[in-house]
Amino acid sequence: MRSSGGGKLLRLTGAIAVVLLSFWVTLEIMDYLNPAPQGIVLQPPKTLYTLSKVASDWIVVDPSITRLSLTSDGISLQSSAPAQTYQWTTRPIFVKVDTNYVVSYHVSVDVGKMGIGVLNFKNSAWIKTDDIVNQSSTIAFKAPSNQIEVILYGTTPPPTAATIFSIAITESPVQ
Repeated sequence: MRSSGGGKLLRLTGAIAVVLLSFWVTLEIMDYLNPAPQGIVLQPPKTLYTLSKVASDWIVVDPSITRLSLTSDGISLQSSAPAQTYQWTTRPIFVKVDTNYVVSYHVSVDVGKMGIGVLNFKNSAWIKTDDIVNQSSTIAFKAPSNQIEVILYGTTPPPTAATIFSIAITESPVQ
């Protein structure tokens, strides 16, 4: 009798193994025929420009009326330029046409009021401008040509003064 009970246990174990094996094989075939969708891989935004204290990266438009000093925090501007006159600009920055970008900036305006804008370098037309109300903000735009500039300008009669802590241009992940 004992031998017949051991045989039943062996057959039961074998049957369970066959069921589990066929279940696993079925799952493998289903995965092969209908693979699960792969997750979206997010890439960090590509940075095209970050403010540096190297003068070759930017220009004081008219040094006779706009003074610049480098501080431990950033770039300090003091200007007697008339309202709506460019005071500080990046060198032309190469971008991809019809691509979305974001300019992130941290600028503290100490005297007067100032604006920041993105200029189409090819035809000297504004793409987008913004009054600097908060110290930190962003400007989103689509590049109409392959070169842009970021420009700071006074929006009130002189004098104006500001400290540029940071400016960065990144390619926007949203298209």
